[in-house]
Amino acid sequence: MSEKIVQFIHYGAKHRILFFVVLFAFCSFLTLGVFNLRINQSIYSILPKNNNFENLNQLINSKNINNKVFFLVEVNEEESEDSILKRLNEAKDSIQKYSEGHLDSLVIQKENIEEEVYNYYYTNFPYLIDSAYYKGIENKIKADSIDQSIKSVYRNMLSPSGSFIKKYILNDPLYISSRFFKNLEAKHADEQMKIDNGILYSKNRKAVFIYTNILKNEIKDNEVLYKNLTKLKENWNQKNVTNKIDFFGAFQIAVENSLQVKKDSYLTVTITIIAILLILFIYYRKINIPLFFLLPTIFGGLFALGIMGYVHPNVSGLSLATGAILFGIILDYSFHFFTHLAHTKSIEGTIRDITFPLLSGGLTTILAFAALMFANSVILQDFGLFASLALSGAALFTLFILPVILILFSFNLIVYKKKSVKINLVFQFLKNFIQLL
Repeated sequence: MSEKIVQFIHYGAKHRILFFVVLFAFCSFLTLGVFNLRINQSIYSILPKNNNFENLNQLINSKNINNKVFFLVEVNEEESEDSILKRLNEAKDSIQKYSEGHLDSLVIQKENIEEEVYNYYYTNFPYLIDSAYYKGIENKIKADSIDQSIKSVYRNMLSPSGSFIKKYILNDPLYISSRFFKNLEAKHADEQMKIDNGILYSKNRKAVFIYTNILKNEIKDNEVLYKNLTKLKENWNQKNVTNKIDFFGAFQIAVENSLQVKKDSYLTVTITIIAILLILFIYYRKINIPLFFLLPTIFGGLFALGIMGYVHPNVSGLSLATGAILFGIILDYSFHFFTHLAHTKSIEGTIRDITFPLLSGGLTTILAFAALMFANSVILQDFGLFASLALSGAALFTLFILPVILILFSFNLIVYKKKSVKINLVFQFLKNFIQLL
């Protein structure tokens, strides 16, 4: 196997133009694959994919929950309704200006909302009661109970409120659902929201809610909407100290999580790369060696993302963010290669020495990460695929491509400062520290 690789290296070194053309074409192919990726930055991707979580996933992704956006406007609890509506209309105009077509029509007052709530519970009443409730229904349909219910209906219809409760009585003349609605009202007695004349107030009436739906629930659009609404909040609150505005919704959680993941990923990768370059420069005293060290890492990442773009374009952003831990593992390939190169002073001899241990050791690591692809969690599946591809690409690059590049660039390993045993121990410690970053 090692002899075949040495022959490939000699062929690539002799036909440098062909080598770089093929390498460039392959990297271009991988780059196109990267652009095919559709990164899912939802935090709910950590949930397992099985029957137990299927209903929860459907509920989370439901448009009735995921697309809702609420705006909270502070008001004076003694303020008149007309004054509140005027303030809400001003807030509505500002929201429409900043949302730039990302939001559906804003609702500040909705007539007959109580009737809509009643219709929802009445329509779904059979699905909302338990087996114990049916025992009460049996008593309701007995002859004496029916007689009492009809008499009660007659009295209520003749009362002054009869015209208002006519619809509800006709829907349920035997009062079968009355106990259900009484229990429902008791459960919601401590709700933080109250409805008055179609306006949604907080419990203490110091805030009013405006609500709407997101037109496009895509992460990129939501990031733009989030930034615009944040600007709205800052500008509005500066001008309206007594009527401050705030917003919340499921999209806000997704966007803030996405931004935090990006920030943490960039920070982690930046710190890792700087630490690696600094340590390698201190150890080898040459500027170009750290750059050559990072080539397998860069190619491994490109290889993984490119292949995933073709075979598995929908990928969790959280799985890619955790890919920084692979830096230490992939760097072991470079350490292995350059350590033997410093000892043998021959690329051919280095390839003969490291081919079997690098491939066998790399294969066990790759298979260990590939086992994650059989997990129930999406994020673990994506990370397992990304890690196994990145390690495979880095190993192949180290054996087949890196030696050719070193030959073509007339690389000569010269360590300017003789290192003591203590320095080597320190270097080994730092290498292990990189794997933990």
